[in-house]
Amino acid sequence: MRRDALTSRLVPCGRAAIALAMAGACALASPAAGQFFENFEMTPPGPVCGQRGWEQWVGSQDVCGSVILGQAFSGQRSLLIVGAQGGQTGQGDDTVHRFGTVEGGRWIFRIRTFVPQGATGKGYVLLLSTYDDPPGSPVSDFRWSVQVGFNADNGLVEADFNAGTAPLVRGRWAEFKVEVDLDADTADYFYDGSRFVTGVSWTTLLGPGGQPRIEALDLYGGEPGQGGTTGMVFDDVRLYRNVPAPLPPQPRACPCDWNNNGRVNSQDFFDFLAAFFGGQADYNGDGLTNSQDFFDFLACFFAGCPEPEVMGGVRVVGGVHEVYFSVSDGAGGRRDVMSCAYDPGTLQEDWATERLFGMTADELLAITDQDAGLVLVQAYVRDINNVWQEPEDIPFDGTDAEIALAKRQSETMRGVTGAAGAAAPGWETNGCTMVPDFDFVDCCDQHDICYCQGGNEDARVACDEALRDCIANRGHPWLAEIYYAGVRAFGRSFFSYH
Repeated sequence: MRRDALTSRLVPCGRAAIALAMAGACALASPAAGQFFENFEMTPPGPVCGQRGWEQWVGSQDVCGSVILGQAFSGQRSLLIVGAQGGQTGQGDDTVHRFGTVEGGRWIFRIRTFVPQGATGKGYVLLLSTYDDPPGSPVSDFRWSVQVGFNADNGLVEADFNAGTAPLVRGRWAEFKVEVDLDADTADYFYDGSRFVTGVSWTTLLGPGGQPRIEALDLYGGEPGQGGTTGMVFDDVRLYRNVPAPLPPQPRACPCDWNNNGRVNSQDFFDFLAAFFGGQADYNGDGLTNSQDFFDFLACFFAGCPEPEVMGGVRVVGGVHEVYFSVSDGAGGRRDVMSCAYDPGTLQEDWATERLFGMTADELLAITDQDAGLVLVQAYVRDINNVWQEPEDIPFDGTDAEIALAKRQSETMRGVTGAAGAAAPGWETNGCTMVPDFDFVDCCDQHDICYCQGGNEDARVACDEALRDCIANRGHPWLAEIYYAGVRAFGRSFFSYH
């Protein structure tokens, strides 16, 4: 059946095809807007029509659904639609939200539904491609594209015109979702996580004349005496563009560092909002994106995050500008692993000032105490094995220019923490790349040549072990272990595999 807006009656039309339109919070002003969300938290209890874009079915009276407290999927409020009893006009609830005109591309519509255990009758969710367009058009010019009934009498969710059915869920929230491709003229329906309608036409399933657009949502309770629902509840209504799923996010050291750049600022907030309205912001990992994710994100955002275990940046020490990398010492402090001075005007590093673990090359070489050397090796190996698996992802602080310098130094970290002895692009030998040569530059040159010749992983291991043995034979057994740990951890990208 289809809704006759002039008589407010149901007119037979093949199999039951009742007009329902889509619910939302803000009308989409243009196809580019594309993001709509309503969870009724900004609407006071009582009739929803006349608030936030909600209205009664055009030409009808006293058919408005009501915002209620207590029974909600997220927050405290939701929308109740009743059809088994009518208002002053004797009609069931028939509540509409217009989207403007959403045209072209792939879209997702989602709505949470709740059918009480003791409910009877049937309520509907309908999407229209043409609704009162232009204003004052006869109902015969309206065009329905989705018409799904939630039938508490037979326990089925029914997509009209024999499109498909699914078992009805009672007594808990279940999501109804439509994925539509307006360009390909196809739509898939999902209920409670399972697809039950596949590849039906958006424009012709419910009759000829449909359009490749989305104009309105109708939440309809049916009619008294005609099997209308005794009460059905809706919450968390969304319409948004269906974009390809993003790559799995990298683990975040700080959960509210949403863009994972090592800093928590307003951009994280805006990026989170975009993901939230796109239904892809399950912050708390419960498998859902809802207002609790928003509140949990805000709690972290305003509290701030602890400093990362490893961070890089620029600083001024005694009037000298330095670029540095440091690690947490596990006791609330930090220690440098690498630093060197740079010219703030040219942003060029002064490698003569480079320090590893706070020591110059001469100071490192002067260490003769094997116990002290062992402690240094252990700290170094721990840091590169547990932390610097991806040195390019180390977070940085500073101005944009300084951050660019620090990020360039992340490549240097391949030398500081792992590319020692690996040749620069072009495979010319260059000593111990970006780390002190001490008195074993020829060991590193031989390592360059070995990496250039390449081979399989066994060949790479042999190159690295030869570097370690060469340095140790020069009287620096603990430095040999540092350089060996470095090339094992990060030398892979420099090796010529074949």
